[in-house]
Amino acid sequence: MFKDQIKCILCGNKKLELITTQLRDSKPGSIYRCPTCDINMLKDQTEINELQNWYDGDYRKEHGPKLSQKNEYKEIHKIAVKHQEHRINFLKPYVNTKTRLLDVGCSTGSFIGAIKNYIKEAVGTDLDVGAASFAHKITGCKTFGGPLEESPFNHESFDIITMTHVLEHTFDPICFLNTINYYLKPGGFVYIEVPNLDDALLKAYNSKTFRTIFYHVAHRWYFTSRSLIKIMEKTGFEGKIFFTQMYNMLNHMQWALVDKPMSADIAQGTPNLPMANIAPKDIEKDLQKWIRDADLAYTNILAKYGMTDQIVFIGKKKN
Repeated sequence: MFKDQIKCILCGNKKLELITTQLRDSKPGSIYRCPTCDINMLKDQTEINELQNWYDGDYRKEHGPKLSQKNEYKEIHKIAVKHQEHRINFLKPYVNTKTRLLDVGCSTGSFIGAIKNYIKEAVGTDLDVGAASFAHKITGCKTFGGPLEESPFNHESFDIITMTHVLEHTFDPICFLNTINYYLKPGGFVYIEVPNLDDALLKAYNSKTFRTIFYHVAHRWYFTSRSLIKIMEKTGFEGKIFFTQMYNMLNHMQWALVDKPMSADIAQGTPNLPMANIAPKDIEKDLQKWIRDADLAYTNILAKYGMTDQIVFIGKKKN
C-alpha cells in the first residue's frame, strides 16, 4: 500500500507528519499522522498474505498479555475472560434471545463465551487457526479459523458484529469494514473497540517508556475518537463514540510514578489492594471499596477529557 507514496486512507492527504521511527522492541517502521483526519498509520512493506500468515504463525510469540514474549492460549484466555463485563454491559441494550452475533478476531473466545448466554448464537472467527480452535473447545461456540472473506457465513446473516482490538491490525480498515458490512443484516449493529491515541499515558503523563512501546508493528492504524467516527461513517455506519478504560488506576499510578506497568493480570479491570492476612476485615472492606470508588472516579475524569485507553464505536448499518 505504501510502496510509492504514503497518503491518508480517509482524505487522501499526502502532507503527513512523521510521528516516530521508534517502535516497540526497536522494530523498523515509521508512524505518520494525517493532521486533517487525526489518524496515524504505520508505513511498511508487508503484503496482505504475509500479514495473514503472520497472525496464523508467529504473532503470539511476541504479542499478548506478556509483552515481547510467547503467549499461550490458556494464559491469554485466563487473563481476558475476567475483563468482559464492560462489553457485555455495552451490548445488553442491543441483544435478545433472537440475536446472532459474530465476533471477528475472537482470539481464544473470552468474549463469545461471556456473551453466549444472552443471545441465540455467538460465532467467532480469527486469522489464528489455533486460537479459533481453542475458542471452540472452551466455549462450545462455532468458530472459523482464517480470513473472514473465506468463511462459510452467509450474506447479511448477523444482527451484531463485534471487533475488539482488531481494526487497528487490519491491512486496509476501509476494505475490512466493507467486508463486515457484507455479513451484517440491514439495520444491524457493530461494536468496534480500539486503543485510544489520546490515552492519558500519552497525553497527560510524562511516561517516556510507554511511548516506546505504544507504537508497534502489529498495529498498523491508530485512532482518536474523531478519526474512528470518520472511518465508520465513510464505510456506511452511523453511531456514537464511548470512552472506556481497560487498565485500572493503580496501573496508571505506577506508570506515572516509576514509568513501568504492572503485570497484565492485576493491571486490568477492578483494582484490589494487596492486604496483609492480619488486617482487620472492616478496614480491608473499607479500603477495597475506597480504591474501587476512586478507580471509577478516575475513569470518569479520563472519559470527560477523552483520555481513556480505549474508545468504542457502537452504531448501525445505514439502510
